[in-house]
Amino acid sequence: MAPNPDTNELTASALDERENFLLLNLADDLVTEKRGVADAQAFRDRVLRLSAAGKSSPYLAGFLFEPPNEKAIVP
Repeated sequence: MAPNPDTNELTASALDERENFLLLNLADDLVTEKRGVADAQAFRDRVLRLSAAGKSSPYLAGFLFEPPNEKAIVP
């Protein structure tokens, strides 16, 4: 994960797109205070472990939040 303070954007660049969704969804959980850091780390590890065993999670399938509209962002 890489925050860009100049553009107020967060980028995930894992080897797998599904893991990128997981990381960005967890970042949203942290920002919206749905999870704490330790909980998010444990959840990430659990989801990745279960995914390797063939299980799925909504956190891996796509955004669980509404990405902001680029035109709505005010610098």
